Amino acid sequence: MALTRKGRPQQVQVSAPLSEAFFLKHGELPLPPYIQKARGVRHTQTQDGKWYQTDWARDPGSLAAPTASLHFSESDLELLKRRNVRVVSLVLHVGLGTFLPVTVEDLNDHVMHEEYIEIPAETWQTILTAKQSKQKVWCMGTTVTRAVESAASGLLRESQGSYSGNSGLLIQPGFSWQITDCLLTNFHQPRSTLLALVAAFAGLERVQECYRWAIHRQFRLFSYGDLSVWERGQEQGQAQAQEQGQDD
Repeated sequence: MALTRKGRPQQVQVSAPLSEAFFLKHGELPLPPYIQKARGVRHTQTQDGKWYQTDWARDPGSLAAPTASLHFSESDLELLKRRNVRVVSLVLHVGLGTFLPVTVEDLNDHVMHEEYIEIPAETWQTILTAKQSKQKVWCMGTTVTRAVESAASGLLRESQGSYSGNSGLLIQPGFSWQITDCLLTNFHQPRSTLLALVAAFAGLERVQECYRWAIHRQFRLFSYGDLSVWERGQEQGQAQAQEQGQDD
């Protein structure tokens, strides 16, 4: 295996096909660089295989966890269902680009990473029914949000009511929202496309105000941190945020 081009993403050349078994044997769970830096070690810990994984992970392919989902278990979802909340799922293959910072001054110049998405027909129909009946659609995480907004924007392939494909949708202030009414997400790093999405959803000034409030109260930030809950305003696109600490 040899590196043929540096950059984002890097390219390598291999002398033989690489199977899934090869990566399971030799690969290592990728963690956000700031976790490695804080620990002072490059390699992951045994516990990360459990910590950095959702309860409902099923299909191999994702290179990072959709971290909003780390706050919930299957029993939490069952509790929501008993309270008449419709809970539907989709497939997210989060890419390593989710860790990349924004390095340009103008977000329009940022090359957004692509991620693979599958939205079952039943899930999409449930979303459409909720919108038509004026019920709120909650998205668990920024990647879920990008997925449903990508489908609504015509960026995914449609087949018999289901949607799939790679999306490089960059959501920033000024974005025209079609699906998401409420957002559950972690507190994100500065100069990240994830934070840009939250600012687009809630308004930059409101996000800055809530982040200052959370930091002052020593909330935990980023992937293993606390959860924030945002509701999009109906008229001005502003949001009210309610931060909720995650139990140790």
